[in-house]
Amino acid sequence: MLINNSSDFNVGVFLLQEHCSRGRFFGGVAFTQQQKQKQKQPKATEVMTSSSKAVKTTRKSETNRRRMSSSPSSSDNDDDDNTQLLNAKYGQNIYTGAFSKTVKRVKMLSLGSLGATVFGCPLLIELSSGASLDMSSKIVLAGSMSSIGLFTTVMLQWFVNPYVRRLWVDSETKTKVTAEKTSLLLQTYYAKFELKDMGVCESSHPLVTWEANGEKFYVEPASTSEETYKLLELQRFEPDTSKDAPMGYDDDEDDDDGREKNKNT
Repeated sequence: MLINNSSDFNVGVFLLQEHCSRGRFFGGVAFTQQQKQKQKQPKATEVMTSSSKAVKTTRKSETNRRRMSSSPSSSDNDDDDNTQLLNAKYGQNIYTGAFSKTVKRVKMLSLGSLGATVFGCPLLIELSSGASLDMSSKIVLAGSMSSIGLFTTVMLQWFVNPYVRRLWVDSETKTKVTAEKTSLLLQTYYAKFELKDMGVCESSHPLVTWEANGEKFYVEPASTSEETYKLLELQRFEPDTSKDAPMGYDDDEDDDDGREKNKNT
């Protein structure tokens, strides 16, 4: 259709401009909405990332808890495996000391205190005295303090050295015995002897049950079973209290006198 009138032409131009402006407007609105959606997507990604991190953290904490909870059981399993190997090597386990771990920890504490005394005393004397003491006096003072720590450590070792942690007896012969003990430097060692080698110890040591091959051994009476007591014949190592009674004292006569008094009353 041809447009001849100028007014109609102007109207057509106005409608065309209005159409273009509306197209630009809607296009701009669509572009703005797209930009907003793009801006929202990173936020959603960040939320997903943070949530995934939280899930990973939770899983790690659960894993650590499982490891912590399973660590005692793993140590127990290691102890069980070690016990099985020792049983296969030395025979039947007939005794286990109740204070085995305590004795080892006390020795460890004693060695630690000895090290702190030997290395800490010279430094403490140097810092406290300064130039007020000459070098010879400092050496004598440090040596005296270190000797006290050494003396207590040696005395503790002498006191608990006979303590037996575990005992095994040969499953076939029932005569060969293996005792597990702890050395001064916390090393575990095994002493072997036979039942015939066990004898009464003449030493005045407070913790001695028997002596074998020149070495002292001590077992706890409360931790010793009746079977072990009979197998090792520990009754022969018990002190004879009859020697402590005065001369001419007779238990049977004293019991008879007591019975007669009870009948008369």
